[in-house]
Amino acid sequence: MPCEWLRLIRNSMMNLAPQFSSNRMVREYVEQFYHPAAIDFKKRRAKRGELAKQLHHWYSTLQSHWEQIHFGNIKIDKREHGWSFRIPVYLGEILPVQIRVELYADGVNCETFQVTQRHYQEKITGAVHGYSYRVEIETTRPATDFTARVIPHHPEA
Repeated sequence: MPCEWLRLIRNSMMNLAPQFSSNRMVREYVEQFYHPAAIDFKKRRAKRGELAKQLHHWYSTLQSHWEQIHFGNIKIDKREHGWSFRIPVYLGEILPVQIRVELYADGVNCETFQVTQRHYQEKITGAVHGYSYRVEIETTRPATDFTARVIPHHPEA
C-alpha cells in the first residue's frame, strides 16, 4: 500500500469534502436562487400583478421599437486624465428611463472589461426623442478602446 499517497488522498478529502457536499449545494441554491426567485415572484404578483404588467409593457415596447434606436455623431474630447464622450442617442418610441447608455471597453492584459454607465443627461434641442449622454472617464487607454452601447434597463428586470 502506498501510505504517503493514501495520506495525501485522505487529507484532500477532509479539506475538499465540505466544499463539495450536497448540504452546501442545497443551501447555496436556496440562498442564491430559490429564495430570491420566490421574493421576486411575490413582488410581481402583488397588487393584482401590477409589476408583472409593467415589466411586460416595458419588454413589449423594447421589442416593438428597438430598431428605432440609433446614435448620432459621438464627440470625444481629451481631458487631463482621460476622455469626455458626448453621446447623442435617438430613441424613437422608447423612453430614456427604459434604457441605459454605457461606454464599454474590453479587458486588456488579463484585466476585466470596463463599463461606465450614464443615464439620460439632456434633451437634444430640436430633435424628436433625441437625448445627449455625457460620460467622463479617467484612463490612460486610447478613446478608440471604448464603444457606446444601449442596454435595456428596468430596475425590477
